Amino acid sequence: MTPPVLVNDLLQNHILPFLAANANLEKQRTTVHLVAAIIRQAPQQLAPVYTDIILGVVKAVQRDDDELREGCLQV
Repeated sequence: MTPPVLVNDLLQNHILPFLAANANLEKQRTTVHLVAAIIRQAPQQLAPVYTDIILGVVKAVQRDDDELREGCLQV
């Protein structure tokens, strides 16, 4: 299991900022795919921020980008 401090750093600096509605599209796509992979392998690691992730994914799915929408559905 990954130490909580590393998971928190990943979430705060590399995941949640790129789930914001105004995030760079390419980075948002990558982040959504990353979140989907983490949820498949270690969902307990993201449990503390599920609400933030879900809100970010809901915002992302509204963008006009098929690849991003597909990734959002995987999450």
